[in-house]
Amino acid sequence: MTREATCYAPMADGQLMAITAVANPAQGSHHSLAAIKLVDGQQALQRRLREVVEVARLTEFDDTTQWKLTFYIEPMPAGDDRAWELAAIVADRMARGVLDNSARRVLALGCSDAWEEGRVQPLPGTAHSLYLNRLARQLKPGDVVFVAQEDDALAALETQSLLSRDADVTLLSHLGGLAGQPDPAAAVRRARAWFPLVGSNEQQHQLAWVEVTVLPAGATTADAAAIQVLGQDNKGRREQMITVLEQARSVDPVHVDKWQTLVRFQRWDFTDNSFELALVMADRIARGREVPAPGRVLASGCSSRWARGRVENVAGMEPKCALLRDSLMPGDRILLPPAWEGQAVETLRMAAQQAGASLARIERINW
Repeated sequence: MTREATCYAPMADGQLMAITAVANPAQGSHHSLAAIKLVDGQQALQRRLREVVEVARLTEFDDTTQWKLTFYIEPMPAGDDRAWELAAIVADRMARGVLDNSARRVLALGCSDAWEEGRVQPLPGTAHSLYLNRLARQLKPGDVVFVAQEDDALAALETQSLLSRDADVTLLSHLGGLAGQPDPAAAVRRARAWFPLVGSNEQQHQLAWVEVTVLPAGATTADAAAIQVLGQDNKGRREQMITVLEQARSVDPVHVDKWQTLVRFQRWDFTDNSFELALVMADRIARGREVPAPGRVLASGCSSRWARGRVENVAGMEPKCALLRDSLMPGDRILLPPAWEGQAVETLRMAAQQAGASLARIERINW
């Protein structure tokens, strides 16, 4: 059965933007980005909408139904406008029945740089107070309003203006507040690991991080072990990274918890697979399978047999060792393939000792 819901967000010119979500039951994964579509939006807006809605769903405590969502936005926001983000999440949840959809009109204002934690943030700078002012002018008796909480003095005055209206206004710091639930950030775990990237000249050499965020998956949650790679449009590349994690996790005891997982890379301008060990280590630390380093984990390695826990060789030993040596900080833990040996590795080892860091060549991830 098709369900539909609309949530409104203010615009800088004083108009209200209508964000309508149309939900249809769908077969397949609840966590498939292909199941979230924006009609007629620019590609960058479509990508951001899918990411916002998809990542925010991870904070829901129980959602067993699978839906295909189609969004319509009128009028479309400007390219840098993020005032619509909370409204899109509210529309998505109302259409799927996660939130009550019986109110006459629902409005929302808020954005976030960490929707996977359920954080609801005000718009940056003075924009929040401006949009609050625009929102207050549009309110009607009986409206239901969700607004990001803000401590800024000017925004606080505009918030008080909202609260004085004949509307049901809820100030939010996290998405759990939409339905009177606890802060979902308490269940979030996150870890980063760094891997060396070498280019055609030394100026292009630098460390890049991969970040893994995990949230416990409830026993009834659809696609409980979902892994999502954000910011990567290449399907083959996404599937490669998902396969790495799925295989590497298979070395864990069978009774370990299931996780909903988000993967972010600092940059995407690399083509080899030397990131794999850093990805696996970030995932293991986030899930509590490894003890975090006092500083950073710096790793380079791959495997054709992650299901057996093996760490295999990657190219570029000498320039990568030099980059790692020049990037050392106290407390860093360097992990290298067992095939890496020779003067470059010994020089790196001595530099690590002098810097208060450590180095290990590992054959398996579950040593």
